[in-house]
Amino acid sequence: MLYVDVPTRQEFLALREKRADTCVSIYLETTPLSQHVDASRTQLSNLFKIGREQLEASGFDKRRLAALTELVDDLLDDDDFWRLQANSLAVFVTPDALQTFRLANRLSPMVKVSDRLHLNPLLRAITFPHAAYVLAVSENAVRLIEVLPSLDPSRVKVPDLPRDAASAAGKSGVNSLFVLSRCARHNGKCGSKSN
Repeated sequence: MLYVDVPTRQEFLALREKRADTCVSIYLETTPLSQHVDASRTQLSNLFKIGREQLEASGFDKRRLAALTELVDDLLDDDDFWRLQANSLAVFVTPDALQTFRLANRLSPMVKVSDRLHLNPLLRAITFPHAAYVLAVSENAVRLIEVLPSLDPSRVKVPDLPRDAASAAGKSGVNSLFVLSRCARHNGKCGSKSN
């Protein structure tokens, strides 16, 4: 299962308005498979290094850069955070704060350094649904299936789910469902022939 925390509209508007002496926006691919998450941690470290080098080259204040680096290092060391991931991660960091969003869609790795956050890649994540549930009812089975963007569909266990189509409709068999269906098509006149 994907662990997703997409920004709300209000959070997005607050991000859009944020200004600071430096804002580092990092996007990277992650994985919901926790045994492979170390590659994502390494990728975050490498992308932040690129941003840090840009700040050093511009003569950015060393104390502010140290504060920014400490926030990213704390995130890199947070095992609980890395245990629950989705397909992409957005990291927004200033010397005073760090904010992350785990996203269902796959985003290309990038780092941007500016006086404001780079939010364009985040737009798709907040405007499109990325998951669905399918209730599959057949003559012999009833299943609830969760469909996620880049994982195989998986069956969801639901207590007291009907065992087949007839029990879902509260009937003794599928034939009684067929008769009800024919009656409904002919406005309740079960003896009518279809046209």
